[in-house]
Amino acid sequence: MDRLFPNLPPDPGEEGKRTLEGIDADGDGVRDDVQRAIYRLEPRDERKRRAMLQYAKALQQMMLAGTNQEAYFDASDEAFYALICIDEVSGKHSSVRPEPAIEAEITIETVEYLFYNTEARVLADLEAEALIPSGAYKKMPDRWLPGQTTGFCE
Repeated sequence: MDRLFPNLPPDPGEEGKRTLEGIDADGDGVRDDVQRAIYRLEPRDERKRRAMLQYAKALQQMMLAGTNQEAYFDASDEAFYALICIDEVSGKHSSVRPEPAIEAEITIETVEYLFYNTEARVLADLEAEALIPSGAYKKMPDRWLPGQTTGFCE
């Protein structure tokens, strides 16, 4: 994989699991272990890889928001946009066949599986969600219009 993508950061190994933040040697907002796994899973499909990285970055922001509701809401907006991007890349809204919708769901679950790879990360996510009172979501994301299904991929 390093020959295909020589600019990928090195594998952090177990060291990347020692902290909640993990290791992000290249500073792109995505943990290196998640970034490398996404490249390994999608070496040929750049659009899908970028959508997965966009979602992973948003998950990282949500997890690290801690008790800051505004930061959590902003990060959850970014996660919402990333999910629409994954739907767009998979062709979910441009097909009547069920396969693109299934592919989009599998892609989302794959990123979450890669991301929440330690007990501390799962607990941090649950704790952050628990701090948001029911019904406290500020509003729908700023850039989204009802029915809009494209234009959110970075």
